[in-house]
Amino acid sequence: MAQRRRRSRGLSRHPGVTLKKRTYASGRTAWRARYRDPLNGRVVYVTLDGPELGLRSREARVDWAMRLSERLARQRAAVAAGEIPIQRVPVSDAIEGYMGHARLTLRPGTVATYSDGIDRFVRWAAGHGVEFTDQLNGPGLMAFREALVAEPRRVAVAGGRRGERRDEPRPRSPTSINSNLRSIKAMLNHWRKLGQVPRLDRDAISDSLSPLRAPRPQPRFLRPADIRALLEAALRHDADTFKATRNEHARGEGSATRRHDPITPFLVFLLLSGCRPGEALGLRWDSIDFEAHDGAGEIVLAPEETKTWIGRAVLLAVSPALRDLLAALKLRSGGGRYVFGGEAKLSRNRIEVTRRRLVAKYGAAAFTWKQTRATAATFMVNASSVYGGAAAYRAAKQLGHSVVVCEKHYAGLVTVPAGATTLEAAMGIEDLVANVVRPMRVAI
Repeated sequence: MAQRRRRSRGLSRHPGVTLKKRTYASGRTAWRARYRDPLNGRVVYVTLDGPELGLRSREARVDWAMRLSERLARQRAAVAAGEIPIQRVPVSDAIEGYMGHARLTLRPGTVATYSDGIDRFVRWAAGHGVEFTDQLNGPGLMAFREALVAEPRRVAVAGGRRGERRDEPRPRSPTSINSNLRSIKAMLNHWRKLGQVPRLDRDAISDSLSPLRAPRPQPRFLRPADIRALLEAALRHDADTFKATRNEHARGEGSATRRHDPITPFLVFLLLSGCRPGEALGLRWDSIDFEAHDGAGEIVLAPEETKTWIGRAVLLAVSPALRDLLAALKLRSGGGRYVFGGEAKLSRNRIEVTRRRLVAKYGAAAFTWKQTRATAATFMVNASSVYGGAAAYRAAKQLGHSVVVCEKHYAGLVTVPAGATTLEAAMGIEDLVANVVRPMRVAI
């Protein structure tokens, strides 16, 4: 019997790859594969019947193991022949290569976010003598993670020079630390695919840079009274004018020169569409079809215009006020390309300056642009009188979320009046939106 067992092992259909069924204490079972990576000598475990591979039948698992076995055999032969030498890439060169790749494949905002974590990694590597990527291993990454967690919070110096900061005794928030960890993991996995970190595999990177446990509060949104107060402050902002000139004063007229560019239409659009500020700033008139859905209208966001690179449609049937606002803006556009800005879209910095001005000078309560999207999501998910029983599904389609995310984060946060059949009625701002649209029509 023992002799037969040895013979069957020698005749394995996938030498070098072992398939094993694992049973957990809970009774759940899982199939795993084990093999040794020829490039770094590490033992690798892969779950076969999980969501990533989905190999649930014996035939599928054996076929996968056979193909992997052939690939490993080719790699072992190449290493033995010296065709795959271990790469000694300077950390500075590897980071420069990754940042070039990131600028081509990621959005500018994502690249800026990643840069903060990568800068911290560069400082740590320089301080610990890590000059080449092949020096990186699991314990080293764990040491970097501990150093990242221990870094003090840095805040701006009150009354100091531009960009001057100081350390605070408080630690950094888990959310900020996890953001840095995600950026470093993305970079290391890119290096791993290029063969530049032979001592690291996917599991080592994930285990060594595991995220911190961070609190998850409920989304911050604006309630009807808050929405009204914000729009009233925005209307005061838009109506503010400079002092009358001499000629205007002589004619007994008030000043006709606005002090600031209007912001209320932009605010109303965010609240009633659920779009992100970046999507609103880049919105073009050719993305709006006023005659779609029997004249109700819709906005079609192309994949390259969204954060997730997934196109979606924003239906205007549930918000006639939003359609009226866009129609009035169209008549006043003068043939400009962008809905907000004309030939050149508004800059993010410009609307951010306006947001601060609303709070500092015009009585608006502190708010963020992200809150406007959370507000739209909250009322959409809970507006059963607007969307019927499909509120979570319809909201998910319009916001670009999954139904699970909508129900998990927004369901039950607010009670929408039963008689509200439009989104603006659900928020209680029908009269204020009308005050925004009416002067625009009169001016035309």
